[in-house]
Amino acid sequence: RLAEVMEAPELAAPDRFGKLDARLESQDEVDALVQTWTASRERDEILSACERGDVPCGPVMDIADILADKHFAARGTLQDMMVPGVGPLPFPAPLPRLSDTPGELRHVGPKLGDANEEVFLDELGLSSAEFESLKRAGTI
Repeated sequence: RLAEVMEAPELAAPDRFGKLDARLESQDEVDALVQTWTASRERDEILSACERGDVPCGPVMDIADILADKHFAARGTLQDMMVPGVGPLPFPAPLPRLSDTPGELRHVGPKLGDANEEVFLDELGLSSAEFESLKRAGTI
């Protein structure tokens, strides 16, 4: 199906890429052909063509795209959680979503530096005096 969408019959040639083993052996070549095709088109054009051709696909998204995406919003993929001193921020919702025992976001985790004393004293072996000196100097 992708070969048809790309108008690249060589990708569907039975003797060349028609079988999984052949495609795997020539994966770099197949990847290069697909990369060349995708690089020469706009994202929406690729998505529309693949959708018309019944080719599973999806866009590469950064966090801004995900936050603005209607599908992610409708699915509740992100949930706002109150972060002390910051305000509400989006976090990935718990998965899987079970009807009888749905997960919930309870806390955002430790603040940056919360474990400094434990790490510097217990893990790195610094003395309390050395640790306090580093704190006073603004190093940690």
